[in-house]
Amino acid sequence: MGQNIGVLLRKQRLEKNWSQEGLCKGICAVSYLSKIEQGQVQPGKEITDALLCRLGLTVWTEDAFCQQAEQELDKMYEKIFCNADLEARKDDTQPYFTPWIEQHKTQMLESPYLLDMLILQGVQNCYYNRDTSNLEEYRNHFTDRQRVLYLLCRDREVEALEYQPCGLTYFTAGAKRTLQGNYPAAISLLEKGFSHGAQECNPIIMAKCKAFLGNCHSELKQWEQMEKSYQDALRLFRVLNYPSKEEYCDSILYNMGATWLQRGEPKKGLELLSQCTDKDSAHCHKMAVAYELLGNAEQALEWVEKGYGCIDRQEPLNKLRLELVEYRLKHPDFLDQADYAQKLKNCIQTLREQAPVGWLKFELPWYLSYLEHSRQYKQLAEVLQEFSCINRF
Repeated sequence: MGQNIGVLLRKQRLEKNWSQEGLCKGICAVSYLSKIEQGQVQPGKEITDALLCRLGLTVWTEDAFCQQAEQELDKMYEKIFCNADLEARKDDTQPYFTPWIEQHKTQMLESPYLLDMLILQGVQNCYYNRDTSNLEEYRNHFTDRQRVLYLLCRDREVEALEYQPCGLTYFTAGAKRTLQGNYPAAISLLEKGFSHGAQECNPIIMAKCKAFLGNCHSELKQWEQMEKSYQDALRLFRVLNYPSKEEYCDSILYNMGATWLQRGEPKKGLELLSQCTDKDSAHCHKMAVAYELLGNAEQALEWVEKGYGCIDRQEPLNKLRLELVEYRLKHPDFLDQADYAQKLKNCIQTLREQAPVGWLKFELPWYLSYLEHSRQYKQLAEVLQEFSCINRF
């Protein structure tokens, strides 16, 4: 059983609401059981069997079972470490464990692989933005790969990076800095992640690092580096046998298209956005804006309606953004309308509070136009000072 015996004993004892004294009376000292549960000592077979017997627990240790379990767990760890597969998902109906583990989940939780299952369930919770704090009590028992995943699940990517610098940890830390808006730090981490990915012969890590590097260079208005990073990422993803590659390619094309819209090139933006296969509400919003900027109100309104039709698949914030496009299209004098001003202010404030900064930056040009049109020059200067890199459509 190795160190997992302590995890198994503690888990079963707490589920039965037993005290340590109640479990170990006549078998061993309470202090000894405490050390077992903390992974500080490994009990002999006689004590182990006695404690398991008192708990009424049968441990699955058959050779054939253990051999298959180890192979299946290796597949799970490889999937996570090689695919950098720690990102939150929208659809929790997708299968997570391998079919064999799913079929033998109960036995796995009563086996030497209990801690592996708890860690992998923690990663699963991380996928769907669920709480992972229950892993804390097992930290003294972790193997190296378990500890890295535990730290990443707890958003402690800096500690994970210090503990095991590899493609996964560098990518995760770089992606986190990107979402925080710390782009220079993110670029440094992602470039190292790409190098580690190359050393590890891991093209998925390399592709993901390049995709996030494109995001960083876009935000810093480093257009050549952005274009190269995104194109490198697309080339890598398109030749990979990776389940989420279409999703990533769509994301890259979407980000490139949105960037060209912000640069005042709606024709180029539309060309890239039209290549996306997933027409979610965020994509519909950008298509509507592209046609709006090209002066094609009819097509723009069609994409607004398509966007309303799939709001449930995306952030409800997209409804606010689609409503603004629709109002501008239906009211040529929108800058003079109090309703538009209220909708715009509400959208800007909501995006400030709830959305990634990129969403806010995309809407700011219309806000700047409104402030200028209404002669609110002081507020206009404050926004321009805060967001000095905003392009005016």
